[in-house]
Amino acid sequence: MDEEAWMEEIVTKWSESIGSRIIKDSCTLSPDMVIEHEGRKIGIEFKHAVISGVIASGIGQLLFGKVAFGLDEMWLVFPKRHFKQSLPISWFKTLEHVGIIPFLLDESGFKKIEEKDCEQWGRVEWLKHHLKNSGKL
Repeated sequence: MDEEAWMEEIVTKWSESIGSRIIKDSCTLSPDMVIEHEGRKIGIEFKHAVISGVIASGIGQLLFGKVAFGLDEMWLVFPKRHFKQSLPISWFKTLEHVGIIPFLLDESGFKKIEEKDCEQWGRVEWLKHHLKNSGKL
């Protein structure tokens, strides 16, 4: 099972356990899931990595969903078990600015990523770190 399917399975079980209704699953347009909880529509986009292109894609998919589905909340969700680096503060601030809440997910549930959890790097430092860890530097 791929990472996004694993995350969808966990979120489906979680949403059923709290009495939420799944409005949309990953079979159709972005975002990956839309659930309704206590009258609020929550768009959830699953991403497997903290890479600029992946994060930017998630932002676009959630903003599309905000218009297409009339979302009240937007969640960008990363798998905790493969989250080997922190979210750079510049991306956290970008997500915050457009109203997207970042979360980590594992079998026990969601953990909201807070500003204190983020790396306080600038863009150049983050890029050097990413390239070094990926073996490209």
